Amino acid sequence: MTLVALAAAWLALSRFRAEPAWWTASNPADPRVVRNAEEVEGAAMAQLTAVRSDQASWSVSLQQMDACDWLSARLPVWLRSQGRSMPSEVRAVRVAFATEGVYVGAKIEGMGGRVVWVLVQPRVDERGLWLPASRAGVGRAEVPLATALSAAALPRELASSPDAVGVLAILKGEAPAMSRPETQVDSSRRVRLESLTSGHGVLEVGARTE
Repeated sequence: MTLVALAAAWLALSRFRAEPAWWTASNPADPRVVRNAEEVEGAAMAQLTAVRSDQASWSVSLQQMDACDWLSARLPVWLRSQGRSMPSEVRAVRVAFATEGVYVGAKIEGMGGRVVWVLVQPRVDERGLWLPASRAGVGRAEVPLATALSAAALPRELASSPDAVGVLAILKGEAPAMSRPETQVDSSRRVRLESLTSGHGVLEVGARTE
């Protein structure tokens, strides 16, 4: 019986340590990853700034691998351009686009490099962009959502940061990720996010140029 208990404990521990099945490898030092991330960013800017008729709705598809390459190679650069930085405890960030929602995960230094993840259901309404979480886990093991969304579950350095408090409120559905999901293209045009649809490794983004 003791051997069975030890084997069960070992299996449970190994599931916490393993990367989730959806986790995508993307090396920020790989020239291919850097080049692809830059191309993705350039394509996004081209879509945002394209000249369209007034009130024109349009959509674009984002592939999971492209999103992960951008997160790997360009997210730290983008954060610095906004006067911010990646928390030192976060080694990497990845996403996966599934029919049940968008998996978002981070590899955390203070947790032995384990991957902490949530499954969010993105939606856009008149109050903004919402990203409430429906599931959560560590590695390949699912954990109770209430436990995962508690500040006590985070490393102390992260739990005390204002960013962490804001992210937890977003994942609990208490606050929108963006109250006005739009960006000003120039003095006379703006692009407003209308929808996000996830499925089979692709995120469909619906928007309107006004």
